[in-house]
Amino acid sequence: MNIRIPKYTADAAPGTADLNFDLCTQNTASGGTVADLGAGSGALSRRLRDYGFRVHAVDLEPMKAHDFEGIERHQANLEEGIPLRSESCDATICQEAAHQLENPWLLFREAARILKPEGVFVMSTPNMNHLFVRLFELATHKTPHFLDSHYQLAHQMTPLPMWTLKRMGEKAGLSLFETNYNMNYLPVVRLRLPGRTRRFGHTLVTAWRKLASSPSSVISASPTPSPEAQDGSENLLRRNA
Repeated sequence: MNIRIPKYTADAAPGTADLNFDLCTQNTASGGTVADLGAGSGALSRRLRDYGFRVHAVDLEPMKAHDFEGIERHQANLEEGIPLRSESCDATICQEAAHQLENPWLLFREAARILKPEGVFVMSTPNMNHLFVRLFELATHKTPHFLDSHYQLAHQMTPLPMWTLKRMGEKAGLSLFETNYNMNYLPVVRLRLPGRTRRFGHTLVTAWRKLASSPSSVISASPTPSPEAQDGSENLLRRNA
């Protein structure tokens, strides 16, 4: 069985960047600080900048200055943490990058750490509840989007079904408040369907809000924690002594 997916534009499947952008702007005041985690070509970072946000772009690869004009660039490995201070961002976006990580649990904890209380985390990933995904797994015992070819070409390694996302969010102190899908789509025949539903949505987009009592506000998961996070860790150690 051949797997075909839509042509990708602006670092994501069609409609995904619009959803990520809308969820961020609808829940974050203009002029706030936004971290774009896995910034890629910078298309989303530039769009957020033009809206009026102060943007931090974080990516594993070097980012060209002319593609990120007016944007603060941070070359970093998300597997090792996010190089931003605790509670320094009003929103964070991770577009099509979480499933490329060995440890997306750390990503959720770090995204929560750098968020201010009530801040918003928006992320997108392939929809593992798609009917085609379920049937493909049943027939082949393999997962579409995560075959050897996907790993070699795009480093896609970690499927993230909704139940896993909810667990990661809960552990990080994030509350899910919206789920959506970029478009209904049938692979193989490359047929776009009306609507955006759980059973046929190509990409899952979720939005989370940081709880005021988030555990990430106390201890940083980053290997280079900020002074605030270090103070929290020291206080916790003294209480447990």
